[in-house]
Amino acid sequence: MPDSHYQCFQDYIYCQAEWLDMSKQSLPELKTDIFRRSDGFPKTGEKRYLKVSHPFCCKTGKNFKTLFQPAMSSVNGIGEPPEELEQSAVVTCQLDEILSKNDFCAWISVTVREVILLSELYQHYPAQVSPDLFEKFTSHNPHAVQLYSFSWQNWDYDSWTAQGDVGEWKLFFTDPDGTKHLILLYYWGNCDEILYIGNIIKN
Repeated sequence: MPDSHYQCFQDYIYCQAEWLDMSKQSLPELKTDIFRRSDGFPKTGEKRYLKVSHPFCCKTGKNFKTLFQPAMSSVNGIGEPPEELEQSAVVTCQLDEILSKNDFCAWISVTVREVILLSELYQHYPAQVSPDLFEKFTSHNPHAVQLYSFSWQNWDYDSWTAQGDVGEWKLFFTDPDGTKHLILLYYWGNCDEILYIGNIIKN
């Protein structure tokens, strides 16, 4: 369930998908994580193949939201490299068909219904004020909790992780007027993950 501390976010996603480069390969086996991720930006009406995993839940014919990242940041993590933030988006997809599945993951066929660039995301949600979410993550035990952050052009990123098993990251975008917006906050643990979406400002 979504954390009540983050109720200021207007939307959330339970699973981030991996987008297959359909021009370079046939559908991979479910057990392999070695395949070409797509750099091709999604287009409305386009048919695409995605790999999803627990806790993904959607019925055939229904819509769901997910995150598109180009190939390198899909593998390395959001903003790695930072220039791929400009080609990343929140995408609404319609689930057309389950192509293969097991207890942990599935390859699915989808139709792209809506694409919103991360740099334009703040324009799609009314602003919510929550100054505490602008505070940087801190650690009192650097041996157990690692911190990482970067800034690039209009973007700021802040994260923490406890040996990769649990963690959070926040992504901020500063608009042309100089207002800083918290647009994404991602939490992951051993058994769950959730990506919060919204338009949070400091004051």
